[in-house]
Amino acid sequence: MTIEENIDLLEQKAYLSEHFKTGGHMGYWLDDLKARFEQCRVEAILSQEPGRFIMEAMGRFENGLDLLFISFRFSYDPAEDDLQLNSIHARLRKFQKTFHLSKPADLVTADALHQTLTKASALNEHKDLYQDLKGQFRRERNPENDYDPDAPFRKRHPDRLSGDYEKPDESIGPLKGGLSPELKRRFRL
Repeated sequence: MTIEENIDLLEQKAYLSEHFKTGGHMGYWLDDLKARFEQCRVEAILSQEPGRFIMEAMGRFENGLDLLFISFRFSYDPAEDDLQLNSIHARLRKFQKTFHLSKPADLVTADALHQTLTKASALNEHKDLYQDLKGQFRRERNPENDYDPDAPFRKRHPDRLSGDYEKPDESIGPLKGGLSPELKRRFRL
């Protein structure tokens, strides 16, 4: 692929969209990409070995609250005059993922990349709640915890009082030492 085809690919996959544009900086980024490619191409031709270079970009998602840092890893083969995007490495907060590309069609869109890392972030932020809910679900779906509605109540069934339930006395009986004179006066006893 040529440098122009790689730029078109990045544009198709929304890596040159409004998420990555910060004023006039996108023009500088593209100029830098072309300059790095040209430097890599010259060095690769002189050494007759493939050359590699990295381009970094930052995207803003969720109204600028999520900063997505991306490193595009390119390689140039002078024998075939071919520039390939080999992989992208993305980082959102403390989560990162590398996507290795065997062909240009394997490149995920910028939004899909952001969603992939956002899901990982959300799972980590709510990991304790997730683990609690997962454990609760497993306990509730455990067949040993299922009660047969037609079977007689089990002793430890939550809807039943204990098997040795006895009705309490209506009165607790006379209090030892009786009521104080003040309480008798208050309740007119």
